[in-house]
Amino acid sequence: MKKILCTMLSLLMLAPATSFASYESNHTAHVSPPYHAYYNGDPNWPIIWGHQGYAGYMDRSSVVILKDDEQGIKFAYRAIGINFNHQPPEVSGYGTTWFYKPWSEPDIAYVKYKENGQWYRFRISDKYGYNRSRRQGFLLGWEIAKGTEYHVGVTQAQ
Repeated sequence: MKKILCTMLSLLMLAPATSFASYESNHTAHVSPPYHAYYNGDPNWPIIWGHQGYAGYMDRSSVVILKDDEQGIKFAYRAIGINFNHQPPEVSGYGTTWFYKPWSEPDIAYVKYKENGQWYRFRISDKYGYNRSRRQGFLLGWEIAKGTEYHVGVTQAQ
């Protein structure tokens, strides 16, 4: 028992040393170095995600609703990737991300990264690391496109 407690205490002490960033749908970004809530301090470029020295930032002004009907909503936005492992930080990529949210499935959305690319299904409620950029990109994009927070697992007003 003592060994387990010591191990857990050691792991808890290491946790603050890990840098992370995440967008939360209550209009705040939780960031730790080297990330910033906004790229170059510009509120038009909020952070979507950050991990291991890399971060994604959304161009808020690029969010566009492509379809919003009785079947679902489709929207897209432009984003850039920043490599904070270089000094000064540099743009490591850019592109458009598309999301489709069918009304029939409250916890499911689809994402694609190329205009004619494949749609990838994901659970909006899934907070695991592999899903973080999709989830947070969807939540922030939804909030900007619709002007309201997305409530996971609840049927949204159309």
